[in-house]
Amino acid sequence: MNKIIEAIKSRRSVRSFKSDALPRSELEAILDAAVWAPSGMNAQVWRFTALTRRAHIDRLNGLIRDSLRDSKIERFKAIAADPKSDLFYGAPVVVIASGEADGPTSAPDCALGLQNMMLAAASLGIGSCWVHAPARIASGPETTALRAELGIPESHAIFGSIALGYAAGPAPAAPPRKDGCTAILD
Repeated sequence: MNKIIEAIKSRRSVRSFKSDALPRSELEAILDAAVWAPSGMNAQVWRFTALTRRAHIDRLNGLIRDSLRDSKIERFKAIAADPKSDLFYGAPVVVIASGEADGPTSAPDCALGLQNMMLAAASLGIGSCWVHAPARIASGPETTALRAELGIPESHAIFGSIALGYAAGPAPAAPPRKDGCTAILD
């Protein structure tokens, strides 16, 4: 099987990470993969911010938990109520994808960059998990302060993130794919 197709089919979301730091060269390679993703009209109006300090990851996690307190979804309320909830599963690295808030293709452009990073990570034996929750924290003084500290431009919206690190256990089995999700019209 083609190596790229094999990587796509074998990559799994990791939800339990070892605390081991990633080698800087591998993190840089993963981030570089993001900027090689396609972007609408080749605008490249994105930023991929890697958090490696536990204090930053914990602050982000706390802001997200706070944003879930008033959710109408019971599962989200339970996460918010549990002070031990870690939306990043103990990952030593979290990469935030942001892009121009008024950019017509910023959300899909960031998603493509995140997917490139997940595939690059898998190719290096590094686990990943898409975590959309940071997109919930759009405003508020604590969010504004953290965004400034992280260098996320004021003109950017956060469109998602990924957790990165070495898996703490075996990868889960792939769930079956649903039928009827593709079509070829001749």
